Amino acid sequence: MRVFSLLIFVIILTGFSQNNTKKNYLTLNSSEFIVKGKTSIGKFDCKHESQAKDTLLLYKENGFSKKIRVRKFSCGNFILTGDFRKTLKHKEYPEVYFRLMDVQPNDEKFDKFTFDLYLKIAGKEKFLEDLTLTQKNEELHGEVQLKFSDFDLKPPRKLGGAITVEEDIKLVITLSIEDIELWCEVC
Repeated sequence: MRVFSLLIFVIILTGFSQNNTKKNYLTLNSSEFIVKGKTSIGKFDCKHESQAKDTLLLYKENGFSKKIRVRKFSCGNFILTGDFRKTLKHKEYPEVYFRLMDVQPNDEKFDKFTFDLYLKIAGKEKFLEDLTLTQKNEELHGEVQLKFSDFDLKPPRKLGGAITVEEDIKLVITLSIEDIELWCEVC
């Protein structure tokens, strides 16, 4: 009977201590990656959205990774989408790769996070450091300034150069989170 009572006590104590510990990860409900740019006649947005649950690890080299098939990006109409796929050389390089690394809260409120970003697009790699994700409501949001030339890509041209795409593009990252209960390793 004593052994049974001791076992019950240990189970209860362990259960309570697990509920009171804070986590060093976030549960993601969805992720969205949008490439924004400008043409000589307007703006464009090409996006990929995933509703799959995932995990964003904090303080880790590989905090969150996503491989996306270029064919899964949509630009709103088939002409823009086709040009986007050709520009990213989707037949030769069918996937783009995003990896958020070393994600850490900036302060005790957990409303800003710093991170490093590894990108692999059209076979070319780029590493960016000290970027910011801002928490607003139930989302983490970040923007990264890039250029087509960062990946040895040429912006598309149409109608003999009458319609051109600007060299500068913006990558917008939105991560929908389930909770924000964390512990701060460096605070």
